[in-house]
Amino acid sequence: MEVNLSQPVRTSLGASQRISSLLEKSQARIATGNKHQSLVHNPIAVSVSKSLSNRASDFLAIKDNIGQGASRLNTTLSGLNSIDNTLIR
Repeated sequence: MEVNLSQPVRTSLGASQRISSLLEKSQARIATGNKHQSLVHNPIAVSVSKSLSNRASDFLAIKDNIGQGASRLNTTLSGLNSIDNTLIR
């Protein structure tokens, strides 16, 4: 079955399809948190974004290690306090 569309309707349909395509790209950027998703869009921005993301991951790993170290020191301090209390009595 053929559907005949007038020129204004075809123009509106084309515009609607372009808007839908742009909306999908924007939603993908929002979902990934990336302003630019590939080197084609903006190679410098993509490179900087990946570099900053890697640095953030490194800082999170360092933060976790510091937290674990602090926990170990607290445990050690509690143990030493217990020994000290036992020796004083």
